Amino acid sequence: MHSATRPQSSAGQCAFDVASARVAHGCPAKPTTEFDDLVQDLHAVARSIDAGGSGADQALRSLMARLDGHPDPRAVGLYVFAAGLARRLSGQAVVEANLYLGRFEVPQIHLFNLLGRAVPFVGLATRLGNEAILKAMAGVARPTLIDVGIGTGRQACVLLETMAASGRQPEQLTVIGIEPSDWALDEARRNIEATAERLGVEVSFFGVVALAEQMTNADWRRVAQACTARPVVNASFALHHIADDAQGNDRRDAVLAQLRALEPALLVLAEPDVDHLERGFYARFTNCLAHFGAVFRTLDRLPLAQADRDALKVGFFGREIADILGNPDALRAERHESSASWARRLRRAGFGLQVAAGQTDEQAGAGAVTVRAREGRLSLDAQDVPVVAIFTAVALGASQVATATKAATAGAVVLEPMLL
Repeated sequence: MHSATRPQSSAGQCAFDVASARVAHGCPAKPTTEFDDLVQDLHAVARSIDAGGSGADQALRSLMARLDGHPDPRAVGLYVFAAGLARRLSGQAVVEANLYLGRFEVPQIHLFNLLGRAVPFVGLATRLGNEAILKAMAGVARPTLIDVGIGTGRQACVLLETMAASGRQPEQLTVIGIEPSDWALDEARRNIEATAERLGVEVSFFGVVALAEQMTNADWRRVAQACTARPVVNASFALHHIADDAQGNDRRDAVLAQLRALEPALLVLAEPDVDHLERGFYARFTNCLAHFGAVFRTLDRLPLAQADRDALKVGFFGREIADILGNPDALRAERHESSASWARRLRRAGFGLQVAAGQTDEQAGAGAVTVRAREGRLSLDAQDVPVVAIFTAVALGASQVATATKAATAGAVVLEPMLL
């Protein structure tokens, strides 16, 4: 659960809060509306699953029946969480959930267009990350961008557009894309090269078809050899997909150490700010409910058609929730962790965090999202709930690493000022 306190909220804003924190968040100590009852029943089902209770399936099916056709537009979002629990239980509940969710299916291209155009977390993370990348590349004639989890190259294309619009085109830009999908990597190459040609920017593209955690030392050496300058590394909503190895050993620190070994001029890391590595099921459920509840409240404030809000809740975020709540730990893909945990990882790998200043208190999405400068990061907040963390980190020298490690052990934070 997020530690930030929030001002007193309306009943609608409190609808997805963790039950034990209702009073602290300005909500009534006891449910006062029918919708509050539904939320509390969802908590009860999750607690029953965590305890191995025998009546969870029937209780969940009863709850889903009450949510089906409920006049409150928030009921669709609540049903998404119920469907995640159903996936964990299997049985008849998951059959009924799938039938319900099928009503909201839309083409994936429509979902991704909505996500990029209308959901402010995505656009803000892209713009703020690219601004930091451009600042790090300033004055470098032939810079290199390493994009971990490049996907189809969307952010790199936006970066090229920004370079051209601001008159900051380099002589040549080398883009090294790391991506496990060969189809996506080919699409990234085509998109980036087409954008560069249209804008008159010379680009050299180098692709690595691999999961970052499965890259060999030889792969990393080839990446280093492809760099035309100290690289700028971008990892946007990618590193949380790194799973432990078959023996349960963490592999995220090793990937960050490999990135640090490239001596990057800057690392930009954007990640959801929530602990979904939590092993306890009910604790993970409450974290999930608080995080995506804040996201859903943001969607409810945006100038979107209700059908589009529901499609995003079900078709995009619902898939993540189903993975977090419904899949066995070994098979989960959405393995988010808190900003504090990422900060510790970055320091262990030899990075120094930079205080992001300027452009804070900026609002987007009809005031639904605010940019805050928090400890060592920019935070995209939904009504003061941290939802996305954006880190900018520099590679420290050996003496700086020792100082940072000593300070971190003592509980202090070593930061360097930087304007984004």
